[in-house]
Amino acid sequence: RGLREVGDTVVFSGFQRADLNTTFLVDVSLHIGGRSTYWDAGRNYFMYYQASERRWAISFHDPAAWAASGGAGDDPLSD
Repeated sequence: RGLREVGDTVVFSGFQRADLNTTFLVDVSLHIGGRSTYWDAGRNYFMYYQASERRWAISFHDPAAWAASGGAGDDPLSD
């Protein structure tokens, strides 16, 4: 997979899932694992640091489902 950092953005290419081949923009107001998160333009996917694993991950985020669950569940934003 291709990864390119440009200032406060990360650009991915080479994923089989075309929707992940996009630009992620930093959100300095939301931290997970002690680091800023990065979001796609639609805020449907975000990249976050898994401190316990010492790696970055990309996760789908459904704001309506997350809100309906009261912020609980498997979404990393629930931590």
